[in-house]
Amino acid sequence: MKGGNWKTISSERHFADRNLEVVTDRVQTPARPDPRAWTIVHRKPAVVIAPMTRDGKIILIRQERIPIRQAIWEMPSGQIDDHDGGEDKIKDTALREVREETGYELAPNGELISLGYFSLHRGLQMSAVISFWPAQFNPAQRARTGRKANRFSIAADSAAKRFVA
Repeated sequence: MKGGNWKTISSERHFADRNLEVVTDRVQTPARPDPRAWTIVHRKPAVVIAPMTRDGKIILIRQERIPIRQAIWEMPSGQIDDHDGGEDKIKDTALREVREETGYELAPNGELISLGYFSLHRGLQMSAVISFWPAQFNPAQRARTGRKANRFSIAADSAAKRFVA
């Protein structure tokens, strides 16, 4: 929980590139007067989109994930390069990622609905993820064919049962 008397005593950077930074902070917390060291990974904010087809199916893509040495099904997502650009830049990133990764684009009557911010691995990683639940996406006129074989759609109610515990 934010608030209280949190005090950073020191911060040591171990690594940084354009996508992430690894630091060890020594922090005095409201519950602990003696500072404690904690290693933190700071990542760029990202978007995650649950694109829905006109027949109510959620589009998933198959991505290779090197850290776990597997290809897995997931929702389209991507890092926000210009996170100071405001809500429009965030939505533009979401739409671009869906188009690039699935070959779909927002339907003329479609609306991106922001589900807000969340963070994965709060004890280790500091990164905001903005999620969207779009009303409807249609196949793009010039869909990329490279990933078509790695696209899968599932009924929204089945996805909820399968992926949400």
